[in-house]
Amino acid sequence: MITIKQIGEALKELLGKREMTYQELSNRTKISKPYIAEIISTNRIPAKEKIEKIAAAFEINPFYFREYRLGILTEYLQDNPHYLAVENKEELIEMLDYRKHLEEARDQKEMLQKERMDLEHRLVETRNNKKNLEKNREVMMRQNRIMDFIMEATGKVDVNKLSNDDMELVVRLLERLSKK
Repeated sequence: MITIKQIGEALKELLGKREMTYQELSNRTKISKPYIAEIISTNRIPAKEKIEKIAAAFEINPFYFREYRLGILTEYLQDNPHYLAVENKEELIEMLDYRKHLEEARDQKEMLQKERMDLEHRLVETRNNKKNLEKNREVMMRQNRIMDFIMEATGKVDVNKLSNDDMELVVRLLERLSKK
């Protein structure tokens, strides 16, 4: 949320919405009540730090205030004087648009890198699932061979005539075979 209103008008509007008095704002920000009144009545632009205190008192981002954004831009232009070396408005706008497109391209690159990492992760998972599937398939084939053997053996042997020791031996043998 941001405003394009001058700071005095924006501050007055916030005070009204929050039903806050000049004194309450002064107490929260440690900015004098007369100074707050001056900001509101004359649109005096406070220092960046004071705008940050005011924003904190309202629990909003300081970027809400137009003057804060302008201050940040001014600092940026002072740190990057080549932007001031343009000869006309169109050239400045073109330069700023280029910067905007460059930032958008960086954002897209980051997004694509994240998507790529996600796809690589899914590929590894798919490969692992395929390996597990192959292992499960081998186990099932082994179990089927054992079942075939048991079916063939039980057809030739009367299971009811086997002793308990023989049955335990068969069970242990089957357990051992199923683990391999």
